[in-house]
Amino acid sequence: MAKTISAWQKLERVFIEHSNIQRFHKSEVIVTQGESMNNVYMVREGLVRNYDINDAGQESTISFLNRYNIFPLSWLQSSEDHKSLFYYESFRDTTCYIANHSEILKYVYNDKEILTFLTQTVNRAYMNHSGRILNLMHSRLHEKIEYALYYLAIRLGEKENSIYTIPYSFSHEDIAKLVGASREAVSLEIAQFKKSGLYTKVDHCIKVDISKFDYENYAKQFEV
Repeated sequence: MAKTISAWQKLERVFIEHSNIQRFHKSEVIVTQGESMNNVYMVREGLVRNYDINDAGQESTISFLNRYNIFPLSWLQSSEDHKSLFYYESFRDTTCYIANHSEILKYVYNDKEILTFLTQTVNRAYMNHSGRILNLMHSRLHEKIEYALYYLAIRLGEKENSIYTIPYSFSHEDIAKLVGASREAVSLEIAQFKKSGLYTKVDHCIKVDISKFDYENYAKQFEV
């Protein structure tokens, strides 16, 4: 009996056949804001940070992209002269498949399973981003950081019971860029999370115990 493969694996095969592979060092910019996007990227290994820079020169992290994730997010609907709305950089040493946008779309539009899956992925990402925006607008800093840790745990962590192990060492500055606060303020809040057992840093990993969260509706409003 033939082994069933996922839509992501099918799409990766398309990228393997029709793309080049490029390695990016930590903190190297992959895509610049305003850059014309004739290519589409899939993360092969590593981690990519998607961010914006405001008029004051401050960076705001939008999301993190790991294996199988494709960027830019709007590539399914974009035209040849589409420009990137954000910056994308390698948060750790990262390898990406880089393919011509139009070439990949030919295969996506001819495979109903892949197209449906990618459309659902875009919709989930939209809902996730909307939830984060509301959280940033209406929550206290403690709640913003709590939500950010939940996001990192569900998005990037490996689950064992209620504890998610995130295989990356996020600094307080990294978390500050996620919640739009100062590093000093984030450090004070993180100290409280450590006391409660919600947050633990071990070697180059972070452990987050989601059973310690205040809000039971996180799982309802957040999807990967």
